[in-house]
Formats: sequence, C-alpha cells, structure tokens
Amino acid sequence: ALKKIRQKPDFNILLIVFESLRTQNMQIYGYERETTPFLNSLNRSEPRSLYIFRKTYSVSTTTMLAIPAILTGVTPEQPGVFYKTMPFVWEYAEMMNYHTFFISSHSMYWYRFDRYYSLNKPVFFWNKDTSGLPSFNDIGIDDRLTVQMLNSHIQEIRHKPFFGVLQFNATHFPYN
Repeated sequence: ALKKIRQKPDFNILLIVFESLRTQNMQIYGYERETTPFLNSLNRSEPRSLYIFRKTYSVSTTTMLAIPAILTGVTPEQPGVFYKTMPFVWEYAEMMNYHTFFISSHSMYWYRFDRYYSLNKPVFFWNKDTSGLPSFNDIGIDDRLTVQMLNSHIQEIRHKPFFGVLQFNATHFPYN
C-alpha cells in the first residue's frame, strides 16, 4: 500500500500507448507523410506540454510483455512474481491524489489481461469488453470510439487532476 501525499497535483498526465506504431512512420519523428498532425500541432503550440522521446525502445515485440513493462516497470528478464507484486503506474498517481483511469480499445481477455488487471485497477477502467461495442479487428474496437470515451470521461472529471492511460489497438490493423 502506497501512502498518499498531501500535495494536490496541478497538471494532468495522459500516457498514450499506440500498439505496433513505429517512430519511422510518424511525422513528428521526421517521416515525410502527415501521420501525426495533432501531435505536430501540439508540439508547435505547447512545446513544453509534450515529451518526445528521441531514442525509444521496447522491452519486447509482443503486447503481453511490453504493456506490463510500461505500466509497472517489470521487464521480461525479471522473476515472474514481480508481475503480481509491483505497483501499477496508476497506483503511484493515486498516491499523489490523481483521479486515475485506463481506457483501452483492446479486449482484456486477450492473453488473459483481465486477470493481470484484476490485481489492481484504476478508479475508471474501460475497454472493449466493458464497452459493449462491436469488434473492429480480432482483438479490439475502433480507436475512434475509444477516443470518444476518453473525451466523455475527461468531461465528467474535468475539475479533478487526472492520470490516465489510453491504449490503442487499431494501429495493428486495419490500416485506415
């Protein structure tokens, strides 16, 4: 159990996970096609509000190992018990008095992520399985509907500082 601190946060944090997206195909990293217009616009208008990591690495090429590493810091080389004992990133955020959420296009039944997330869920937890929305590809819903849920949830909590994780799926396929 992490103890809460007294200080109230004065900014929001949104961690966005784009499944299978590569920097080589992102305009914000120098790709010639306009593939990241919103990020480019945000970087121009609010350069201190966007962190662009120039040397990006993944601990794995598979979601089942990479996502836990992003959310807990546990890497595939560490003992398996760490996956069940290390705090999720949103637990640290809750310690700092953030409203927490996880919004994902993914099915949590894929690779039994439902069991993994049952160890500790953020305050608001929404995904393909809880959405009731039709499948877009074999493991998720249309990311555009996920963005609609994100916007709706942010409106509901607009007076609270938030730490959220947004996970996209359709960057796997189909490539629209």
